[in-house]
Amino acid sequence: MATIPLEAVDRVEVLSVMDNSIDVLMGNTPIARRARRERDALSKPQLRAEHGVSMLVTTYEGGDKDSFLFDTGVTVDGVLHNMDVLGIKGNELHAVIGGFHLTGPTFEPIIAPTIQTLKEFQPSIIVPEHCTGWKATHLLAREFPDAFTPNSVGTTMVIGS
Repeated sequence: MATIPLEAVDRVEVLSVMDNSIDVLMGNTPIARRARRERDALSKPQLRAEHGVSMLVTTYEGGDKDSFLFDTGVTVDGVLHNMDVLGIKGNELHAVIGGFHLTGPTFEPIIAPTIQTLKEFQPSIIVPEHCTGWKATHLLAREFPDAFTPNSVGTTMVIGS
């Protein structure tokens, strides 16, 4: 079996931006660093849990930092809301990879605002996957010709040298 050598990095962080469970009272562990909870936390917007998943993978090497958002949850604003609460800036995303959940008559009305938000984020790589839908996929390809990469089962994304 062939192996793929990976460049060494100093650290990798995987942040759960969206999942279907939340417990804001959980403590830190040697592996898991929980979201900070301020003393006046109940007067501020709270993290949301909902069906679906979204993970922000960030690699650190020397002074460089690259962040990749995998999947975007299900609702129109769930991941964006949690990104805001967690202090994640969209313009810090190098890549957005995953299901955009823009297929069918319920979700097609949010294709345009989603594309507008991605334009504000300016990711270098956009890989739409499951539940993105034909219309949204083709608009993403048209609006982001240099960043758009189609996905298919068996595809390995090679990011970096």
